[in-house]
Amino acid sequence: MCYLIVKDFNKKGSIAIELKEGKEVAGLSKFLSARLENTLKQVVTISDLETWGEYAPFSLINSVGEFVEKAESM
Repeated sequence: MCYLIVKDFNKKGSIAIELKEGKEVAGLSKFLSARLENTLKQVVTISDLETWGEYAPFSLINSVGEFVEKAESM
């Protein structure tokens, strides 16, 4: 498992969703990166939340649809 993170550099913290590594993560990352291009938002894939404290605190999202919605509106 891994986490897809979206970080808005104007705000503290980030949103995260836990996904199985593979095509789903790659596809969602590519989709969000294109949608968030030319913004101050960064899309990152990480292996665990504890190692990446610079993105904390994390708001964990359970649904891909909700994650995309929150990423676009944050």
